[in-house]
Amino acid sequence: MRKAFWCVAGLLIALSQPSTAADITHRQVSDGFEAIIIDGAIEAPDLENFRALSIRYKEAIVILDSRGGALVPAIEIGKLIRLTGYSTLVVENGDCLSSCALIWLAGSKRLLSPKGRVGFHASYLDNKGVKQETGVGNAIVGHYLSLLNFPQKAVIFATSAGPEEINWLDNSNKAMAGIDFEDFIIGNSEVRQTPQTVRTPAPVAAARPSTPTSSRPISSYTLAEIEQSLRISMSKPETLDKMASSVKLDAAGTAVFRDHLLRIYSNGKLIHKLAEQLYNARASLSNELAYTMGREIGQATSMKLMFSGLSRLSDTDVRAFVSYMAAIPTKANAKECKAIFSQNNNDPMAEFRAVAASGSQALSSYLALMRKAIDAELADYPVKVAVSDNQKKLSDKAVEDAFAREFKGLKPSEVERVSKALSNFEAASDEDACDAYYLVFKVTSGLDGLPGDWYRRAFINSLNQN
Repeated sequence: MRKAFWCVAGLLIALSQPSTAADITHRQVSDGFEAIIIDGAIEAPDLENFRALSIRYKEAIVILDSRGGALVPAIEIGKLIRLTGYSTLVVENGDCLSSCALIWLAGSKRLLSPKGRVGFHASYLDNKGVKQETGVGNAIVGHYLSLLNFPQKAVIFATSAGPEEINWLDNSNKAMAGIDFEDFIIGNSEVRQTPQTVRTPAPVAAARPSTPTSSRPISSYTLAEIEQSLRISMSKPETLDKMASSVKLDAAGTAVFRDHLLRIYSNGKLIHKLAEQLYNARASLSNELAYTMGREIGQATSMKLMFSGLSRLSDTDVRAFVSYMAAIPTKANAKECKAIFSQNNNDPMAEFRAVAASGSQALSSYLALMRKAIDAELADYPVKVAVSDNQKKLSDKAVEDAFAREFKGLKPSEVERVSKALSNFEAASDEDACDAYYLVFKVTSGLDGLPGDWYRRAFINSLNQN
């Protein structure tokens, strides 16, 4: 892994050279370590260029060297960065000013090289060479920062300097500004600090001397100690191997699931939320139960975040999720199928085994969708999509028609059997319940047009409420 960061060091040296044109490009720093580079003045076409790269590279760090440019495309790029969970980095000897700084703020982790500079000033219009501050632009910036969950003092810091001035951000004023970041330092012989939650297989920083040890009772841990201990534990190969092997997949599936765990637990916000859950439960925990309880809390919290985050994703993503649900009854046996969709499922890993039965690529895509939903929920962006009562009525009618078409192809006895299971899944036999689940998800995933989008959206929202 040190090799990857040596590659980053070489990349930063190359990027520190002066640039004369705007450019948004991708470079593979090393295996599993991607970089999207924003270099030069930001203009309207750059949004689509960045969007295309963000679709292609799901896990990346955004490296910035720009003195700013157009406000609106910069903010939209920032929104994409927050949604994808990318970290942002200002390069050594690089400047990230004005609208570039707004992009940098969107990083799941904001990283700043020692000789890199981040600066802010008020939005302005160029009136025949005269820079005139615009209240509308500042309002747009304020709304954007509120979406990123920055405090009011961050909005003031980002917009208080005049168009000809710069508010420089550094370690001495970041607390006052309400804008936190991490130093990214590469020494002559080793990486002295690496970004802990860059969405790559990067090692977590070594434990500080204050990190709790197993000799102390967990009930005495502070929240900060639990979070630090959790970060360290979830970066250990043996922990990831143990969790991945517990799913009981073949070698290819286990490798995919292990990679999923590595990626998902590199999310600092998720680690913090899990730490809060463990902290609240610490009074009833023993050191011997810490791993088991941590795993259970991790599974439950991740699934809750996923179901909630699905309501924030696109119609295409929602339909893909329902399609995976429709495939499960065709791959799992009847007993497993009923258990997977039961509210009292005692084996949450069975779901992944059923998806993996379609191949490791299907499992990888499904897990990537899960991470996308979790990231969206943790970022609190985009806003959740609601369905109006009228849309719900129209979609319900479309579903009734779709079920009627499906029942036409069944014998009367089959219609009665499946209909009975649909009215009470828990009371139905394993086979009947599984057939009913398959029909529900088949119809739900197969609906086309706006009624289908509305019904799937309402369905996902109902899962979030259960």
